[in-house]
Amino acid sequence: MTTRSVGTRILRKEDPLLLTGRGRYVDDMNPRGVLHAAFVRSPVAHARVTGIDVEQAREIPGVHAVLTPDELPPQIRDRRLPLHVPNPSIAYPVTQTPLAADEVCFVGGPVAMV
Repeated sequence: MTTRSVGTRILRKEDPLLLTGRGRYVDDMNPRGVLHAAFVRSPVAHARVTGIDVEQAREIPGVHAVLTPDELPPQIRDRRLPLHVPNPSIAYPVTQTPLAADEVCFVGGPVAMV
C-alpha cells in the first residue's frame, strides 16, 4: 500500500456520466416552487451606502422579493458570515455581513438580493 497521491489515478463513479454529458447538476433540477436569487453587487471598492431604490425591481413580473439590509431580521443582518476556510495564519478572521448596510468595502460586495 502506498500513500502517494500526486499523479495517482483516482477512479470515481461519476466520471463516465460527466464526460459523456449525462451528468446532472443542481442547476439542472427544477423542483416545483423553487425560486432563484440574484445579488446586486457593488461596482466600487469602497463606498458609503446612502440608499437603495428597489421600486422598479419589485415591479418586474416574476420577481417575488427584493431584499435590502433593512428587510433582513437583525439576527441575520448584523451577524458576520462564518469563515469557511479557517487558517491559523489569520489572526483576526473578519468577514462581511450578508448584505452591506452602511458601506461596501470591496468590489462585488452584495448590497441587495432579488
